[in-house]
Amino acid sequence: MTTQQQAKTGPVRPKASHNGSAMTPEQKFTVDTLRAIGFHIVLQAKDIVRMTKGADKRLVRADGSQRRGNQAAERLERMAVIAEAGEKRA
Repeated sequence: MTTQQQAKTGPVRPKASHNGSAMTPEQKFTVDTLRAIGFHIVLQAKDIVRMTKGADKRLVRADGSQRRGNQAAERLERMAVIAEAGEKRA
């Protein structure tokens, strides 16, 4: 298979396990590392795993990279406050 053919087909993902979810090897390594330091899985979706340890929230992507999830939670809270303020004005 040439490089161009590989680019057209996209990355190869592992097949889903019996519970319907599968992690890439990179994602599993990152999740296992975070579990070792006290994080636990909150949600395991198709391509992302949400983990938390106290107030520290992380999103682990399929490529094994991680992102802090606190900003998204804060943004949702701000949106709720703005919506609430709009309802009070009406």
